This record gives sequence, C-alpha cells and structure tokens, in this order.
Amino acid sequence: MSWKKNIFSYILWGAYLFAAVYSFWAYGCLLLDGIGVRGRRVAFGWGILSVVAAALLFAALHILSNQLREAYRGRAGDKKGAGSGMNRDNIRMAAEGIAVVVLLALGLILRVSWMQTPETVSGYYELAKVGGEGSILVQTQGAVYLYLKLLRGMFMVFGNKQIAGIWLQIFLQMLGALLFYCAVRKIAGRFPAVLSMAYLMLAPFNIAKSQTYSPGSLFFCIYAVGIWMAGTYLKKLAEGTAATAYGIFLMVCMGFFLGEILYLDISGISLLALLLSVATLNRKRAERLWPNPVLNLAAAFLVLGIFFVCQLMLDARIRAVSLGEAWNVWLGYHGIKAYDFDFWRLEGNGFIMFIITGMMVLTVFSYWCNKRTEKLTPWFLLLIVSCVLGFFHMQGEAVDMGLILPSLCVVSCGLGLQACVGIGTNEEAVIYGESGTPKTAGGEDVLIVDVKEEDRGTLDFIENPLPLPKKKERKIMDYAFIPDESQMKYDIEVDENDDFDL
Repeated sequence: MSWKKNIFSYILWGAYLFAAVYSFWAYGCLLLDGIGVRGRRVAFGWGILSVVAAALLFAALHILSNQLREAYRGRAGDKKGAGSGMNRDNIRMAAEGIAVVVLLALGLILRVSWMQTPETVSGYYELAKVGGEGSILVQTQGAVYLYLKLLRGMFMVFGNKQIAGIWLQIFLQMLGALLFYCAVRKIAGRFPAVLSMAYLMLAPFNIAKSQTYSPGSLFFCIYAVGIWMAGTYLKKLAEGTAATAYGIFLMVCMGFFLGEILYLDISGISLLALLLSVATLNRKRAERLWPNPVLNLAAAFLVLGIFFVCQLMLDARIRAVSLGEAWNVWLGYHGIKAYDFDFWRLEGNGFIMFIITGMMVLTVFSYWCNKRTEKLTPWFLLLIVSCVLGFFHMQGEAVDMGLILPSLCVVSCGLGLQACVGIGTNEEAVIYGESGTPKTAGGEDVLIVDVKEEDRGTLDFIENPLPLPKKKERKIMDYAFIPDESQMKYDIEVDENDDFDL
C-alpha cells in the first residue's frame, strides 16, 4: 500500500519533522549532560551538528545505495532464467523467517536469564491473588481490570506465586512482539517489521519491563491486533474490495474490536486516526455499493461507536449503575490529568531512544525520495495522536506509552532507512484518482489490463495483419548444358610422327 502526497500529508510531515528533530536534540543533550558536558553553547552546537550530520549521512546512504543497486541490476541482467525472481523472493522470505525465529529465541533467553522473584510485592499481585480481600471490579477499569482477571486465572492454576506473574509478563511481551510484527508487515513491509521485532526483543528497557507486573504488555498485544485489523481494512480499500460481502464483514469485525480497544484504554483512539489515512490512500475503483471512501470510513466509525456504547452498557449493568455513571467512570480514568512536556522521556531507555530518534531524522529526509507517493502517513498519524495523549496523560492507570510509542518510532525509522537505501520502494506506476479512475503521472486516463501471473503463459496472440516482407531466395548458379559421360574426354591422341608444330 502507498499514500499520495498532498497538503494533508505535508502538514503531517512538518509535525513529524519538528518532533523528530527536537527529540533527537533533547536526547543528545541528556546524554551530554550525563557525562558532564553542559551549557547553552553546547546545546546550540549539538543542534547544528546533529542536523548537518543527519543530512550528510542521508546523502551518503542514498548515493551509496544507488551505486549498489546499479551494480546489482547489472549482475542480474547477465543471468538468464525465468525463475531467478522467484528464487530471490524465496531467499528473502526464508531470511525473514530465520531472523524472526532467532529474535524470538534471543528475546526469550534474555528474559529468562534476567528472571527472578520480585523483592517487593506488587499491588497487582495483592489484588489478583486467589483469596485476596481486594475487589478487582471496584478499584479498576478497562485494561487493568482485564489484566487482573488474567492474573487471577494464572494464580488459580499455579498458585499465588509471584514468579507465575513474571512468566505471564514474559509470555505477553513475546506475544505482543509477534503480533506487532504481523501488523507492521501488513502495512509497512518486511524491513520495518523485522526492525521493530529486534527492538522489542533485544532492547534492555523492554527486557527489564518484563520483570515487573504491568497491564501495558497485555494492552500492547490488543493494540497490535487493532493495527493489524485496521491495516487489513485499508488494504481492502486500496484494492477496491471493501464494499464486497467479505469487506463488510471485515469492517464489522474491525469496528467491534476497535470499539473494545477504545473502551479498554483511550490509547485506542489513535487507531481511529489510522483509519483517516484513507483520505490519501492509493486505491482502485470500488466494485460494489459505494465508491466513496468517506462512506466506508463513516460506516466503520458508526459500527465502532455502537460497540463502544454497548460495552459501556454492559459495564453499567455489571456495576449496577446507570449508563451516564459508567461513562463518567470511564472518563475519569481517561480524562486530562496533567500537562507534561517531558512525556517522551523514558527512564532507562535513553541511549536506545537517542539512536532511534537519530534514525527518525533520517526519515525526515527520506520523505522526499519519492515525489508522488509515500508510506509514512499512517505512522505519522499514530505517532502524533500518541504524543498528544502522552502530553495530556490521558492513558489509563499503568497503561503508559513505554511500549507503544518507541515501537511506532522504530517502524517510522525502518521506513525511512528503507527509502534511503531503496529497499522495497517500488511504487505503483498508476495513481488512482478520487473517482477511482486510473491515471498516469501526467493525469491522463489510462486503460489497465490486469493479467494474472498463472495466465501469462496461456495468452492467445492475434495474427499480425500487416504484410510481411517477401523472403529473399538465394540464387543457385548452374550450367545450361550438361554433357554426357561419353563426351567427357579431354585427352586427344596424337600420332608420334605428327609434326603439326612445325
């Protein structure tokens, strides 16, 4: 999938530019301050140096990648055989699968090696343990309530052991990384998906978070599924099949699930912003019912709102309160709590975030690698809305952005590096207009004939109606008279006494 560049996407790019450059500068200042380098001149000089260094690094990567691609194309052109492209795809898929398995194995080994029984008793443990006096329903809401119910089920099976909760945390982190990988691959492609998997599995910050009780890991799993469902629906819109029976069924399922996510935590509202990227999505003509994507989006939001209200009604019934009171309880958990300009700082993850924000600055430059299309709009939307939620501290209890926000940053970094080196950036030659009519880059209407790969070998070609040039016949030289065998005598007998030469 790809998105067209217009004024909306440029506004998003400007907001991303400001956030990426400021975050990189701020994390750099924090690292310099940690080693004792302080002062206004230091901060100003670091800002100039960081921007210049990022621009030079992007130029070097772009130039080097162009040379490598030309050399690769030259070698590929010398090779014959129709199966070479298929072999390369198989090699890429095999390498991707091996990388995912290795990362999951390393992540599990690192988490198990760090695992130990917590020295202090967590409040979540006290609420969730079997036979405890705490009431889960009265004191919790949304994702925290679901997490505590899951913990209690774990304790019912293995007993009230704190280490059982740590095993649950490790399992949820591993599952969340795998689900997030699938979601990113659906929208962004292989490279950003594997890069996000590497961050989630190997970053020391994430490994340390797996050793403490937190509902954030559970919500991250659910959030990743929400991204996957939204990406699947966007793909249907891009293919023009969102109005088919399967597309409508998918929309209803997505609305139900996104409504549930929004009820569990307000961070799910960023997934609604993700759907807004359909405004610039490159799409084909819709097959049935409505061709306008705005109607598709309105229908999806309507289904989502219905299921969200249904969840509030169920909550009100369980708590034995009115619908208005249930709404006030939900809003109390997810309302504006503070104005925090340092929400982006993640303690214990400073060096990793410094590297990530540096790659985000490269993403700023890579936005111009393709003049007409790009793939960053959905991630821009997710990041911007997540930052707004973090600024106002609107997330629920303990459902912080410690997993979601850095993971979204890593995906944008992967897309930026992918554009820098030219990996997987082959865009569609045809851009579809608002009416769904395919147009060329110049704006003319074109006729597209879609031929399936399996049918290419069975095409029936018509006979050439134009006259062909006459075939030139070679002339064969021969004699007009062929003598008989009896006449083939060339020796003349002469009498020895003949003096004809006198």
